[in-house]
Amino acid sequence: MFTVFALFRKREGMSMEAFIDYYENHHARLGTGMPGLVRYTRHYLRAAPYPVGRVVAEPGYDAITEMVFTDEAAYEKAFSSLDNPKIFALVVADEERLFDRDASRLAFVESHSSELPGGG
Repeated sequence: MFTVFALFRKREGMSMEAFIDYYENHHARLGTGMPGLVRYTRHYLRAAPYPVGRVVAEPGYDAITEMVFTDEAAYEKAFSSLDNPKIFALVVADEERLFDRDASRLAFVESHSSELPGGG
């Protein structure tokens, strides 16, 4: 599997509720038909007290989007559609309704898990 995380901030002046609603009911639909995409999850972030010291700090982003592809070639193929100027313009226009695009970040992910006692 090949995993990509995207970090997004909502557009200035947009409430979190409006952000989630638009992302779930409009923008997410653009990604659901990508070939080779096996999981597409949006994680919405809210500030929480850090356990050590109990300090509350804003996370700096409003959403982490997780996209899992069958492999890196599937990821490349899925996003190759952005080479089409019409599709590119459609995606950019939709992102501008939702995100602070200058703050968007993308990262390839290498995951490691710890074995927990009791198989939990």
